[in-house]
Amino acid sequence: MSLPMKAGCHNSDVQKMGAVGQWVMRSVINDTPSNIFVIMDTNSNAYSSISQHTSGMTRPNKHTTSEIVQTHLGKPFLTAMKAASLAAREDETMETTINGGTPWYNTTPKARGGRRGLFLITCGAVMQVKTEFEKVLAMVELDLFDFVIGFGGSSTLPGFVGPTVQAFIRAAAVFGCTDVWESLCNLLVTNPDVLEHTTVTVVYACYVDGKRIVESREVAKQSAHRAFGYKFSACANEGCNTSMSMTDTIRVSRTENMVRMTCGKCRWKSAWLPTDQDNNHFLCVQPTTTPLIFWHKFPPSPGLHKLFVDAIADDHTKKGKGTENLVHTNISSSRRPAKLRRLSGTMQWRSGETPNSEEG
Repeated sequence: MSLPMKAGCHNSDVQKMGAVGQWVMRSVINDTPSNIFVIMDTNSNAYSSISQHTSGMTRPNKHTTSEIVQTHLGKPFLTAMKAASLAAREDETMETTINGGTPWYNTTPKARGGRRGLFLITCGAVMQVKTEFEKVLAMVELDLFDFVIGFGGSSTLPGFVGPTVQAFIRAAAVFGCTDVWESLCNLLVTNPDVLEHTTVTVVYACYVDGKRIVESREVAKQSAHRAFGYKFSACANEGCNTSMSMTDTIRVSRTENMVRMTCGKCRWKSAWLPTDQDNNHFLCVQPTTTPLIFWHKFPPSPGLHKLFVDAIADDHTKKGKGTENLVHTNISSSRRPAKLRRLSGTMQWRSGETPNSEEG
């Protein structure tokens, strides 16, 4: 069902979703709790992250994403969603084959239903702003949704992120993938193209020893301008205007994958850090198949921002640096045109001689 966010339409939207909520409650009664996936497709301001909408409420265009979603869906529908989730979560049905074995396909309500997901497809970093993220995090902590997936880049057009959203819904609803994080990682590993345009931020609830825990992480792909997929802006030199001139230069050593930062203003260079092994902040999603996709906890910690500032070159990187400079020098000299190499060879003479002097 599509709900256009028009002025004064939120009351009619609540009535429409009330009928859908009744259908969800009937599915709970029939022991087939429904899966609910909400997709919010709109634009957001690049600076304030305010989502574009005209809901007709008291303060139009100044509400958070959480307020917009809850207002248009309505409390009756949210209550029905939670009932479906609890029915699936508390289900203890055990399926067996005719011979008493475990079937290859699990069709119990716990494995097949009760998913509640929210996808934020906004051409702007909604989840990157602190106030917006806190509200999104609260929706999962208050058990309104099981997970919320947002995109951090500006290129979140349906053509870029649509296939990823559809594949995730298909994995959860059709194939019964109950682990949100594992399902998302498998999806990004097999379809990494979406990370060429944006980052993926996920807030999800998981259960550890029967206790509900909420996790928030961001997944990104390393590129020519983003080390570990993250945009760093910290320089080691005090007083340097890092917000305007810090650029990350990705370089790979000739012996192994390495990366370092270079400040565009003061030309400060950090120590080399390996990208083929995990560090205190960034972990590779799948080192074997996709070594350029990393994830880190979100929001980023202060130590993550200063990862390269605090980095100290070890003996291995120091040795590799000297080797790299030597190789670079040899390569640069051998790449001169053949004509220049011939001229440089004829212009060499011993001290005290002139170019026209002949050897005795």
